[in-house]
Amino acid sequence: MKPATDQTGQVAMIVAAVAKAYELEPDQILSDRKEGVIGSARSLCYWLTREVTPEHIPLSDIARAFNRDRTSLIAGIKKTELRRQEPAFADLTNQLLRLVQATGRAA
Repeated sequence: MKPATDQTGQVAMIVAAVAKAYELEPDQILSDRKEGVIGSARSLCYWLTREVTPEHIPLSDIARAFNRDRTSLIAGIKKTELRRQEPAFADLTNQLLRLVQATGRAA
């Protein structure tokens, strides 16, 4: 399954980076499966995409890029923000955010 919208390249890059960090395949993150690590990785993708997307882009557009609805996206972002209180997870998210931002600037 591939993300759909004009943000496909950015979303694909984020999904690939998170998949590598979680030792998953990108298709697993984009699947409908909700098991622990897959759901956590997907939520992190939502959060990263929101962080690097201009504020004028509606959340519904980002959700569509993941073939999800807006409420799923919001729930995933909130879940990630709560987990960022854990130092190890905060380090992971910060590292991935820097990677995504650097890759985005290089593109």
